[in-house]
Amino acid sequence: MYKTLLSFLFVLTLSVSTAFAVSVTPKQRVEDGSARIFNLLLQEEFQNPQTRPEVLKEIETELISFFDFEEFATRTVGPKWRQFTPDQKTRFTDAFTELLRNSYINTLNSYNGETLSYVGEIRSKDGNKVEVHTLFKGQEKDYPVSFRMLVKNDNWYVYDVIIEGISMIKNYREQFHDILIKAEPEELITRIREKAKEKKEETIKNEKK
Repeated sequence: MYKTLLSFLFVLTLSVSTAFAVSVTPKQRVEDGSARIFNLLLQEEFQNPQTRPEVLKEIETELISFFDFEEFATRTVGPKWRQFTPDQKTRFTDAFTELLRNSYINTLNSYNGETLSYVGEIRSKDGNKVEVHTLFKGQEKDYPVSFRMLVKNDNWYVYDVIIEGISMIKNYREQFHDILIKAEPEELITRIREKAKEKKEETIKNEKK
């Protein structure tokens, strides 16, 4: 359930039009994004296995456009990011983006009428970062969820998701740290690419069911 919730919420917050500028508040960013995705998930086209891939492609486009993958990649690797060459940083970010996209798009088939409600938020002193607190209302349990967002290029972007106190970035950082203790950055990039390919194949298989 945790992976499904994490995946769903990750995609959920990234669906606001590029027409929005920084004048849009983080709350509006989350609320408008959630409304858009919920509407897509409730469409008959999504319910129909034959037309569902088209809806997922629309969600995928939003996903790529509104999550700060570069920020995400840097923070998940942590201090060892300095060991990456510029080329490795680019290839790692690309591979990691592909992994996240394939992983999360593949889990949206589990949507079953869940909703999201705004609870509050905490801003940094300079106002450039905000942690938006929400409540994800599931079928059997409600989950406290926080979205960490920052301002970049005159817009708000999500760079971390926290569910019941568990940070998405921290979760990945621990995994990557274990790999980088024994291996070079190139090995991590290779593993991520292989995992992304595996998730893509799972998605294709599910679409044919």
